[in-house]
Amino acid sequence: MNIKDGIIHDCKLYGDFFEVRPIEELEKLLTGERYYKAQLQSLLLNVNISEYIYSLKNEEFQQMFFSS
Repeated sequence: MNIKDGIIHDCKLYGDFFEVRPIEELEKLLTGERYYKAQLQSLLLNVNISEYIYSLKNEEFQQMFFSS
């Protein structure tokens, strides 16, 4: 992720997972958003991450960004 001045300017998700829908859709959704926990939590309320990454829960996805 490329973050500048608190904004996600570029997002590329890599990993050893099964894609259900194109991961580029999720990357595009995150690009341009503010990199703040509350902002991303709000954005992801209407997104089912497991529709993109098989069997991954929204909470687990968010933990990858904010581990502490």
